Amino acid sequence: LEVVYGNTLDVVLKQYLLDPLGMKDTMFAIPKKRFPKLCGQYIHCHEGLYRLDSPDADQSPWTTENMSPTLAGGGGVEDYVGGLVGTIENYSKFCLMIANRGRVGNQQFLLSATVDFLCRNALAQASTDGSRPI
Repeated sequence: LEVVYGNTLDVVLKQYLLDPLGMKDTMFAIPKKRFPKLCGQYIHCHEGLYRLDSPDADQSPWTTENMSPTLAGGGGVEDYVGGLVGTIENYSKFCLMIANRGRVGNQQFLLSATVDFLCRNALAQASTDGSRPI
């Protein structure tokens, strides 16, 4: 997308998807003043719930002041950090767009074929014998 549009991913997503959908609280990193709106990330382990991220804005990888030079939060498949963060209200707008096969009102954001691809069952393809999810 960056090559096609000649801009960084955050700018492209903001201009062509996030702003038109009204997703004003979705971004790759949030300013510290908006940190209290961010929900903590937890996993369940033997001892109970364990918080993955810091409850302190000064330590959080999601704040703009701490974000990695890599735009997506410096994350990867081996880490919990990376990608967009936003409010449940914003996420519901995105989900409605997907439920409407890529369309909101008169504007088509994704091709129907793209939505079909995103919604397919990819777990069966990832299983060892192709017949059941992992």
